[in-house]
Amino acid sequence: MKKMARTLRTEGKAYLSPFLRKQVPQRIMKPQCDSQKCKNDDYKLFTEEECHEIFHAFYNIQSLQLQREFVVRHINENDVKKRRTAAQSP
Repeated sequence: MKKMARTLRTEGKAYLSPFLRKQVPQRIMKPQCDSQKCKNDDYKLFTEEECHEIFHAFYNIQSLQLQREFVVRHINENDVKKRRTAAQSP
């Protein structure tokens, strides 16, 4: 039961959580944000079609370790430009 739930979760499919016996829904892609209110213009980087390809490529990977490697390969690490102290936080 536990192993099957882990496999289904890795594949993004619906599963029954082994401890709480709670039904967890299948992963779905939400529509892309195209609002002018967005803080970043990151939604312009990828088309809706490219987002779906990335989503399906990720969840078609059968191993959690390989999924993690997929994420690491596709992330660019940026330095922090400015740090806030607790007193500066809004």
